[in-house]
Amino acid sequence: MRKKLGCLEKAPIQRLEQRATKNSFAFISCFFALIVTHFGINFCVDMWNFLEENSDGTNFIANSDQIVWYIKGTVGLISVVFIMNRQ
Repeated sequence: MRKKLGCLEKAPIQRLEQRATKNSFAFISCFFALIVTHFGINFCVDMWNFLEENSDGTNFIANSDQIVWYIKGTVGLISVVFIMNRQ
């Protein structure tokens, strides 16, 4: 019908539906990326502490240390920016 009328663009409601779908997908993607980042970095810290314990090291890191939160924030921000840039 739109082709006959000479208007090849989508109707405003169709564009709105697509935007809502894209925004929902981006929100869910960011949410899961942040969860994976949080638990992934916690796993890396646990592995670091395991290796330090078995090699008689003294450089133990707690999951609540400030540097760990900086790394989580930086990696989370990079992943969210990447996801939003792809939308």
